Amino acid sequence: MKSAALSLLLVLLPCGALGIPCNADNVLRALRSKSADATAFCSTYTLPPPNQPLPTYVSQYPASRVSSACSCLATTATTPSTSTTTSTSSTTATSQTPSPTPDACVGELITNGGFGDYPGYSSAPWVLGPETDTALARTEFQSGNQYAVFEFYNQAPVTFGSAYIKQAIPSLCNGREYALKYGSSALNVNVGQGASRDACDLRFSLADTELFYATSKNYTSGPYNYNPHTVYFTYRGNKAGGNTLMVTVTCTGKDVVGSFKIDDVSLVGYPPRV
Repeated sequence: MKSAALSLLLVLLPCGALGIPCNADNVLRALRSKSADATAFCSTYTLPPPNQPLPTYVSQYPASRVSSACSCLATTATTPSTSTTTSTSSTTATSQTPSPTPDACVGELITNGGFGDYPGYSSAPWVLGPETDTALARTEFQSGNQYAVFEFYNQAPVTFGSAYIKQAIPSLCNGREYALKYGSSALNVNVGQGASRDACDLRFSLADTELFYATSKNYTSGPYNYNPHTVYFTYRGNKAGGNTLMVTVTCTGKDVVGSFKIDDVSLVGYPPRV
């Protein structure tokens, strides 16, 4: 009984399922050459009983060999498999510390504070005020240095003269500290009997704020005796959208003749105090 059951199991199981190698003999080759037809034929021929008529391409072989070849054909039939590869894109986020926003209130606000410093060099963006009958502002080059000169010639009956230079600068920040620096000297000043010794004054001003004021007695007399000055101040104006720095020299009184030198103008903003 056991032998009969084993024989039946051998008939039902393909050779490949029993671990028996499938030899590529002529029968299996014939089936493979007619793969489409052979697959349909073998799908039923291996089922008991194997009594179907054999196709012409294997009809010359014994039924047992055809059945065995069909079993091998069934185990070697391949089903196309689709391999899906998932590509994972790895994005590395680089954390960068943003650069601090520059403080518009800090730094130098004056352009070309030395007025060119070489012969023929432009004093721009400084604008020189127009010449009048009693005063003018100009630039002069001497001893390797270019600077601004204010000249006056108040001859009687004239008793007043004024000249200026100016340039547009960025807006100052209300409540912030600044340093105004410049150099000056009285190149020569002759004050007649009808004028005071402090007949002339120097003013640095913005459109809405006077920054500094000095009279002629603050100057050092004598040719080219040059002194630097620094004035610290806290800006309290509210001029938005830019401003204009103006340097003005004014002489009042009869018989005032002279010239004043201004150079190395600087206006620097400082960071807020912590």
